[in-house]
Amino acid sequence: MSEASIVFRTKDMFSTEKIYIDNMEKAAMWASIYRNASYFVDVINRHDEVAYRWENGAPDWKLGEVIPAALHVESYRFERHDDLSWEPQNRLWALIEAVTFAFDTAVGRATEYDFEGMFLRTEQPGNDDVWDLIVEANQVAREAAKLQSAVSWADLIDNWMNDSTRLFNAYALEQTALDMYTYEQEPFAFPNDIHDNIPKLMIEITELKSQRKNLP
Repeated sequence: MSEASIVFRTKDMFSTEKIYIDNMEKAAMWASIYRNASYFVDVINRHDEVAYRWENGAPDWKLGEVIPAALHVESYRFERHDDLSWEPQNRLWALIEAVTFAFDTAVGRATEYDFEGMFLRTEQPGNDDVWDLIVEANQVAREAAKLQSAVSWADLIDNWMNDSTRLFNAYALEQTALDMYTYEQEPFAFPNDIHDNIPKLMIEITELKSQRKNLP
C-alpha cells in the first residue's frame, strides 16, 4: 500500500491526479525537488490529508514538522538558459513516450511501432537517459512473465510503479511536474488528456488483470 501521493495544483486549484509513492519521506523529498512546478505542490498521506505543502516554492508547514532534508534539496531547473538544447516541452514529450513505453514493455504489449516513437524522442539532446527506464521495465516484464496468478502479476506491476527506489516512479513524477509547469506557462498549449496519463496507466492494470484471469 502506498504511504503517500503528490499532487500539483495551480493557484485556482486546477490539479493533476495523484502520483502514488510508497514512502512518505521520499514523497516529501520529491515534492521539494519539484516545488516550483506549480503554485501548490502537496504531499498527501494515506488518510487523504495534506501532510506537506509547498506554496509558490516555499514550505507551507511548521518547521518543527518538516522533514529537515527536504528544506535543503536543490530544486529542479525548469528553465535552463545556459543550455541551448534544453526545452521543457521537448523533455515533457520524451517522458510521456518513455513512461508509456516502459509500462507497455512491463505488461508485455510494447510494439515495434512504439519502439520507433520512443527512439525518435530519445534522439533529441538530453533525452537518452530514459533508456535506463526501459531496461528496468524489461526486468519487470521478465519477473511478471513467471507469475501464474493474475493478482500477483498486477501487484508486481503496481508495486513497481509506486516504488520510490525505481526509475518508473522518478520519471512519472518528472513528467507530471513538467506537465503542470508547461501548463502554467501556457494553459492552452497542451491537450487536457496528458494531465492524467499516469493515472490512466494505473487503471489499465486493473483491466489487464481481468483479462489475464480469463486466459486459459
